[in-house]
Amino acid sequence: MSDPAPVQSPEPPRKSPRWVKILLALSLSLNLLVLGVVVGAVIGFDRKFGGPEGADLRPLGLGPLALAIDRDARDGVRDRIDRRGMRADALVLRGALADMQTALRADPFDRALAESAMSDARAATGRMQLRGQEALLDQFEGMSLEDRVAVAERVARSMRRIGIDGPRGDGPRD
Repeated sequence: MSDPAPVQSPEPPRKSPRWVKILLALSLSLNLLVLGVVVGAVIGFDRKFGGPEGADLRPLGLGPLALAIDRDARDGVRDRIDRRGMRADALVLRGALADMQTALRADPFDRALAESAMSDARAATGRMQLRGQEALLDQFEGMSLEDRVAVAERVARSMRRIGIDGPRGDGPRD
């Protein structure tokens, strides 16, 4: 008679290596940091921040342009932005942060909830940036050629200061 093959017990699930867990935690922390910066900017949208003039407009996707326009133009951009829409998206961002906290506390980690939270946050920040950019474009449209050229020169100076030369950042202009 032949002996039956020994029954092998199933292997316990393998745990992820420690470096994977650390990498995921760092990635999640960075995402939460970015989300927190945007939420903080929106929540404090009506307040003046310490730091460079116009820094409160930078999270809206305006970058160095927010710093290159003068105070009156920045005020004009702020006046053109739909505050009701900004506040609605700030609430979406708060909800996304709350969902992210819930996903992080779940055992096992609730990846689907975390992905949904990040998707909601990405959509809200996209809408906020679009509002900021549209307000800036409206402001530029109402400016004289002389004022727009002055803004372009300030942007060029900023680019040179950080080591980016040329109109496309690909080296010195001819």
